[in-house]
Amino acid sequence: MRVNFSKMYCSCLPRTQQTANIIESFLGKVPVEVSDLLDGGIPVAPDPPLPLFQYDPEVCATQKKRLDQAFQKIFHRPSIVASSHNYEIIISHSTVIRYFICKLLQIDPATWERFFVPHCSISWVKILGNGVISIKSVG
Repeated sequence: MRVNFSKMYCSCLPRTQQTANIIESFLGKVPVEVSDLLDGGIPVAPDPPLPLFQYDPEVCATQKKRLDQAFQKIFHRPSIVASSHNYEIIISHSTVIRYFICKLLQIDPATWERFFVPHCSISWVKILGNGVISIKSVG
């Protein structure tokens, strides 16, 4: 299946920018938006908590606010009358991807730690004009 991507988003972290450059070398010129909103972090303490790991509630709140801003910027319902599909790529760390998946599924964001997303994996989200969200694949 040949897909024309309209945009790539990546965090400001060096690894994600390197990954964006590699992807762009295969896809051709795709506009890239580098945003610190996508930088990794712990948006909420996981439930159940991880042993031996301390979470600073203030740091989590700051990171959650930042990631929620990124989520609002990137994910939105397309117009019901849209005549074509829009494909975008988000390059970020697994905590960010897992948090976004939880928000898309409208499940408790604290469950982000309950599933694994491998490095350089692909997750595919489909958002329909009627608001239906389908997670086609994770990782």
